[in-house]
Amino acid sequence: EVDFPLLRTKEEFENGQLPADVKQAQEAFRWCDHILIVYPLWLGTMPALLKGFFEQVFRPGIVFDQNAKGWPKGNLSGKSARIVVTMGMPA
Repeated sequence: EVDFPLLRTKEEFENGQLPADVKQAQEAFRWCDHILIVYPLWLGTMPALLKGFFEQVFRPGIVFDQNAKGWPKGNLSGKSARIVVTMGMPA
């Protein structure tokens, strides 16, 4: 379980304080070679709290940096990921 507030502004996303649980999650993403994300399909997409978690963890400097021309530069080179979406439907 991770405790974090939802981001509400661009300023919070770019410069807001990082909760301790978010810092720990960021370190895990930096450290790992493969990421596995499993979630249930809710209203056609991921649950809102998962999206809120990604917004907190994947702030500038973690997943991407801005280059001098404002284009994002990826920071997760060499890593892989799998996403598993579950659905409450009969086989």
